[in-house]
Amino acid sequence: ALRKELEESGCRFRTAHSDTEVLLHLYAREKTGMLEKLNGMFAFAIWDRRHRQLFAARDPLGIKPLHVYTGHQGLALVSELKSLCAIPGFATEVDSTAVANFLSLGFVPGKGTIYSNVHRVSPGEWLCYKTRSKTLERRRYWTPRFGRGPEISEQEAADQLREELTGAVARWTLSDVPIACSLSGGLDSTALVALLASSKGERLRTFTVGFLGQEAGDIDETELARQVADRFSTDHREILLEPDALLDDLLQMVWHLDEPYAGGLPSWFVFHEMAREVKVGLTGTGGDELLSNYRRPGLYEPRAGLLRWLAMQPVLPNAFSEPAASLWLGATRCFGNFRGSGSLGEALFPFGFPYIESIRFFGDREKSRLLVSPPNFPTSRFMEMAYHDASGPTLRDKIAGIDCSNQLPEEFLLMTDRFSMAHSLEARTPFLDRQFFDFLSSLPASMRVSLSNPKSLLKKSLEGLVPDALLSAKKRGFVLPIAGWLRGRLAPLLDRLLEASRLKTQGLFDPRVVRQLVEEHQSRKADHGQRLWALLMFQLWWVVFVEGRGEKPSGVWSDL
Repeated sequence: ALRKELEESGCRFRTAHSDTEVLLHLYAREKTGMLEKLNGMFAFAIWDRRHRQLFAARDPLGIKPLHVYTGHQGLALVSELKSLCAIPGFATEVDSTAVANFLSLGFVPGKGTIYSNVHRVSPGEWLCYKTRSKTLERRRYWTPRFGRGPEISEQEAADQLREELTGAVARWTLSDVPIACSLSGGLDSTALVALLASSKGERLRTFTVGFLGQEAGDIDETELARQVADRFSTDHREILLEPDALLDDLLQMVWHLDEPYAGGLPSWFVFHEMAREVKVGLTGTGGDELLSNYRRPGLYEPRAGLLRWLAMQPVLPNAFSEPAASLWLGATRCFGNFRGSGSLGEALFPFGFPYIESIRFFGDREKSRLLVSPPNFPTSRFMEMAYHDASGPTLRDKIAGIDCSNQLPEEFLLMTDRFSMAHSLEARTPFLDRQFFDFLSSLPASMRVSLSNPKSLLKKSLEGLVPDALLSAKKRGFVLPIAGWLRGRLAPLLDRLLEASRLKTQGLFDPRVVRQLVEEHQSRKADHGQRLWALLMFQLWWVVFVEGRGEKPSGVWSDL
């Protein structure tokens, strides 16, 4: 569409189908204003010879990655951190604050990265580096805004949601190559399959991962996915795995992820199988963040009338110093909806360690430094500041803003991008279409996020289109059998990588504290599975990227 517009205005193209040339013509005509016209996923850099400056930008929601490194020799932009290892003089200076945040959240949040001298270009941000003056300018050109649209009825909203999502699916499938869909059995991926199959004349390919063994009962969604595949006569593939099979490619996953990551892994196998047949695949990533995130029990489940009432109230100008916010934070403690101390950061992103506890695992030197870190870095304070920066008139709007600016790009989209590109598959995310996002985020939170019936608006929009069983199915998610792995198959690796002399050489963690954690877990005095998994995934990252200088590992984890 942009190419046609440019041609009609007089631009002459040298190529027939180049997205890159479209960007160059747009930049030549509109400079930074070009970004207002882009709807899609991108991270690009343009060298402007005339003005001796480098212009770069990342898409509004951070679907694609972009990092910036400034060193003695100048500036480098990379999509993969491992590329920096090829730069002469680049030092892998690990940021211990990022490590503490990773232990607390399971991913590295915000503008920082695991390296102290490398930063992310934020979602919806551009930067311009002028070589003559050696100055770097950075600016946000887009931020998510919630709850600012006109009042409409629920039925009108449901009808428009279906229309807008249909348009997004059409825009994100403009391709002359076959397209497949990841079909989890959940509502988001089902919606994409239903709308795409209804609009395309060709038979659609769908892929589902299922699990065998005793853990499969609560997490396997192959039956629901099969119902969807049957309804729309798709060419359906089921990938059935023993949970232990996830470990076979663990080192390869670590290498492709670039940064420490302790989240889900099954998408690796879906993308692997997809790439055998197609080059483009659709995923439902983004639906949870826009239509109620299931990881916010105190906000999205009606467990306590007080929390339910507070979630519906307008946000006060200085929420964290006001009685309502104090009451809300206190209520999360009283009703036990969250682990940890009840701070906002831990309430929003409960994972392995509350931040203050993660500091306990560091050696004395790092512990002292972390306790006096600038206030915008520790996880709890970081999330509270992200809350203040988020746009929206209600608490639920603010939480959605935090999700879309932090966990969505730096955990879920990071994993989706790295795992899909590892198999040369282009993963597309129609829920993050800019036009669809703007429509859905404009709806009032009370309509977009139901406290008693998650995704009720999406369900209403899909009535009569998808199997009824999908509209009433309970949300499931694949929970790795981590505790058993660490007491069984991974126990030798855990002992090797968390061995005292190794930790002393590394210089980050206190061997005595870590050993106590391991012994309590192995003796079944406590379940520290999630915490030890985070420590183990960090150690595997360290082996590959610090000790191995980013070289692609040739063996498997059991060889370590």
